[in-house]
Amino acid sequence: MRLPEFESARLFLPEGFLPVYFSADSILGIGVDICDVSRIAEAINRHHFYLAQVYTPEEIIYCDSASGILRAERYAARFAAKEAVGKAIGGMPHRFLDAYITKEKDGQPRVELRGEAKEYADRLGVGNIFLSMSHIRTTAIAFAIAVRKPAVIDFL
Repeated sequence: MRLPEFESARLFLPEGFLPVYFSADSILGIGVDICDVSRIAEAINRHHFYLAQVYTPEEIIYCDSASGILRAERYAARFAAKEAVGKAIGGMPHRFLDAYITKEKDGQPRVELRGEAKEYADRLGVGNIFLSMSHIRTTAIAFAIAVRKPAVIDFL
């Protein structure tokens, strides 16, 4: 992959993309989690209540649209993402259902906090949570970065 070129301290990005600037002190926390896909598959098969306690209805519809090992991989990736988000926000007191893992039209994963998790993140001043997920047949991993709400600068 080729890095973007700089000219006169301006970053050239594809049309429609806006640069995101934040400094290290903007980061509230980072979180990472790795998950064994077979452990999630076993929990799904063994405990009839597992899915409803951990995953939102939207996540269940998405994950169940796949079959076989891919189905378990999708569930494992979302479990890892929920854990990583919790760690990025400092071990927030939340139910797994309070963190809804979805994706943008371009495929980029996104987390939508709800309920107690949203209230907790709002109190901390979380402006955004950047999320990355990946999975293979045996393992799923997720990485999250929670950043502060940007400061409002009044130039007038």
